[in-house]
Amino acid sequence: MEELQEYILSQARRMDWEVHPEIKSNQSEIDRVQEIMKQAIYRNYFYEVPYQVGVDWTGWVPKTNGELLVDYKLHVPRNSTKGIILGEKGRIIKGLREEVEANLSKHYQKPVKVWIEVVLERNYALPTFISR
Repeated sequence: MEELQEYILSQARRMDWEVHPEIKSNQSEIDRVQEIMKQAIYRNYFYEVPYQVGVDWTGWVPKTNGELLVDYKLHVPRNSTKGIILGEKGRIIKGLREEVEANLSKHYQKPVKVWIEVVLERNYALPTFISR
């Protein structure tokens, strides 16, 4: 193992860092906030539902008391998907909101309140990750 490590180090070129070593991600704040919501959706919903939901971050309001308000809009293609997202009497969406609030609070080290709007939008273009 030592021999392998020595070989790899001998082949490496000395260079300056492209990114400061303290930077953990090159994602924008918008991308991070959307990614936290997407992760929560994938953890809370099953089968094809997470793949049918589009996530848009629509608001970011720092309040004078130190709290942060974050607004999301979830785009769904059908009423049935909207019902699944909301759950009976809003129970599932409430759990989703609480999870996202906890994750954002941990990330930003401050209290966060999340507002989620679920919108029926049949022609919403979801990102495509598969090249054809």
